[in-house]
Amino acid sequence: MKSKSPPPTKRSPNVVALTGGIGSGKSSVAKMLERWGAAVVDADILARAAVEPGTPGLAALVERFGGEILDDDGRLDRESLGAIIFADKPSRAYVESVLHPRIREMWLAKLELLRRSPLLDLIVYVVPLLFESGAKYPEIKKIILVTAPEPLRVSRIVERDALSPEAARARIAAQLPDEQKAKRSDYIITNDSSLSQLEEKTRLIFREIARRC
Repeated sequence: MKSKSPPPTKRSPNVVALTGGIGSGKSSVAKMLERWGAAVVDADILARAAVEPGTPGLAALVERFGGEILDDDGRLDRESLGAIIFADKPSRAYVESVLHPRIREMWLAKLELLRRSPLLDLIVYVVPLLFESGAKYPEIKKIILVTAPEPLRVSRIVERDALSPEAARARIAAQLPDEQKAKRSDYIITNDSSLSQLEEKTRLIFREIARRC
């Protein structure tokens, strides 16, 4: 009598982090990876959920900064808060201390659900402040860093967010320099040319990281 073959071992999808300074183009890279089949979770979207009306996160921010950070509908006015925290390091540290634990809790809950899918090969967590937060991510296998020259980043931020060049530079200065991030990253995508060239660079990395662990 033939013995039954053991069932194939279920492999987990690879979990990677995608990061990069403001204006670097990490959102474009994330969209490409998602289009090619990766599950993408964006920490910025989780951050918005953490400060919805009625949440402890929003209540803590209002208690610290007052009602002027709210819009007419009682929602967080991100521009008003941004003007405060990018000009004041202690204020920025306070906001991060309020939001980061809540964001991490939501991310781990999403990760647990995504890992149950037998069809996923790659999960990408987009974390703009991956290094700045000082948080540990033992679930992350590899880190992809998107970089771009500062003048190009400034022009992108000015066009996208309708900010002055000075305000754009202040936001860049509030984050760690790319040189420091590069030392701690596994892959680096330099986004300094056309969208097609960015896609070509990203696809090379995707082919490697989409292989299951």
